[in-house]
Amino acid sequence: MRRKTPQRDPHEHKAVAFVRYLTRVHGRLHQWRRLSGMPTTAEAVHLAVQRGWVECVGGHGVALTDIGRQMVHHWERAKQVKRGLRVADKRARPYWDTAIATG
Repeated sequence: MRRKTPQRDPHEHKAVAFVRYLTRVHGRLHQWRRLSGMPTTAEAVHLAVQRGWVECVGGHGVALTDIGRQMVHHWERAKQVKRGLRVADKRARPYWDTAIATG
């Protein structure tokens, strides 16, 4: 018997894109931004607030939370790993230097 795949919220993709936009353009935590002029929908903002990725006041302003920033960082690292890029600690040397050094 085939397993059913879990149903995703149809607005989840837009909510993720909205949180990524906030991180990329307005990357500071708890800095309030007006919703007018942002590329998003009310449903996407509502879902992001429910998940704790952003805070919303009065339906006019949003602020990125630490959870939202961490999730975007996690998604970006996962995309790099999926593409086959080496994700290393910032203090580590590039992989080509380590290969030469170890001989």
